[in-house]
Amino acid sequence: MDLRGLLDFVLCKTFFRVKFEGRENVDFSKRYVFVANHVSAIDAMLIYTDIQDLGIMAKAELFKNKLFAKVLSSQGVFPIERGKKDFGHVYHAVKIITKHDKNLLIFPEGTRKAKNKGVKAKHGAVYIAATADVQIVPMHITEKIKLFRKIRIVYGKPIDLKVDKENIKDKKLLAEETERIMDIVYSMGDENGR
Repeated sequence: MDLRGLLDFVLCKTFFRVKFEGRENVDFSKRYVFVANHVSAIDAMLIYTDIQDLGIMAKAELFKNKLFAKVLSSQGVFPIERGKKDFGHVYHAVKIITKHDKNLLIFPEGTRKAKNKGVKAKHGAVYIAATADVQIVPMHITEKIKLFRKIRIVYGKPIDLKVDKENIKDKKLLAEETERIMDIVYSMGDENGR
């Protein structure tokens, strides 16, 4: 059993009852930037079990332990410095899509339960998707996770961006698009009647 299968068995079938919904919205033969709300330390691992060829942007602090960093890197996880303009890793993220033919997962809010904390989402996901010329797929993860309970992870329909390579430096437009996407993410949640 590989790591993806192990995580699926342990997390998705044993400790939680994970149900992926809306997969019919996504053509998995294409490449996307997947964006989701961030509610727990296991969010990326849960999504990783369902999407093949996935690169994951993660906080640099996770890479302090060399052995753990090696495991993360082997599974397509790469670090980003939060709160800094980390253009090297942004371009690395673009290459994951354009050169390595992989999908990319980003949590634009950069911290868990950001909505409750009033934290604004960063616009890196929009910038990367526009640079790589791919759509963004919004995903919503159940916001209240409890052991041995059901977790819904919902795929929304791919979003065409209003940002492209010509207006990509327009910070106001990047912020507006990021807010629009996160509004879609949260509109797919349990608390909105789904």
